Amino acid sequence: GPDVRVYSQANLVAEALARRYQAQGRLAEALPLVQQALQARPGDDGLLAWIEALTAQPEAPRLGPPVAALETTEAPEGAPAHVLYHHAQAQLGADGLAVRRVRRVVRIVSDEGARRYGEWSLPYVPGQQRLTVEAARLIRPGQPDASPQRRDQDLSEPEYRLYYDLRAKILTFDRPQPGDLIEVAWTLADNAPDPSFPGYFGELAYLQEAAPRAQVVVEVTGPRAADMHLEVHAPGLAVTRAGSRVEARAVPAIPLEPHMPGASSLQAYVHVSTLAGWADVQARYQALLGERTAPTPALEALAREWAGDAQGPEAIM
Repeated sequence: GPDVRVYSQANLVAEALARRYQAQGRLAEALPLVQQALQARPGDDGLLAWIEALTAQPEAPRLGPPVAALETTEAPEGAPAHVLYHHAQAQLGADGLAVRRVRRVVRIVSDEGARRYGEWSLPYVPGQQRLTVEAARLIRPGQPDASPQRRDQDLSEPEYRLYYDLRAKILTFDRPQPGDLIEVAWTLADNAPDPSFPGYFGELAYLQEAAPRAQVVVEVTGPRAADMHLEVHAPGLAVTRAGSRVEARAVPAIPLEPHMPGASSLQAYVHVSTLAGWADVQARYQALLGERTAPTPALEALAREWAGDAQGPEAIM
């Protein structure tokens, strides 16, 4: 009979090559290799999902310039790593669903930078969002691009009895070293609107992190981009804004310190929302709660009995 080991080895090579092509953004070349593997394992859920991701939509143009145009940028002195490019784009549809695309290119400068950026966590909500890794590669001069190991992780914290719907795709690069470049790009697409707040979109995008950034772009596109309310909080930074696009260059790092304040207290950020202010937030929550905040006649009578003759909130309390 046929040698199953030969077929298995050929399929493993095809899958490995497909991952490398996908990491480089060469989806058209990755697809036939995955289809080849599926012929040997018909009905395999992982391969079917992989093919669906590769064929879900036409290949989107890359965010920002090619790596070759970025790698000549020199890192600031003393930085463990240098984010050469960070681009976060949200395409907001008329139905309120968003497609978020992010592309990051990071140069490793020191062993500490290799430790920090050797592993990447890309969170998503299963059932409500679809995560697609468009590119993930380690670039080392004189060697072929290397793809990371991938695994899925539950982000719940059972030791604290905290359980979330969130999961994360973990990308682990094998022994990065100073001089390496790491490029990661991904898409996070909403599958269904939030039933509690249909049509709502709001997010906070940070312009800074623990490593300096050479160039950062945050933008909102799509049919509802003009309806978005955008606030930029970036004291001391040279930020340019054109419509719903914000750009900054030579952004300094935020040094890490024990017991430091939260990110939003220190880092420059862009806040985008379909809501104009707190009055809109209050109206949304009142509509969500409906009549649940209105006391029943029995509860109202009991409250009046306990309050007695007291007048005013302080006296009643």
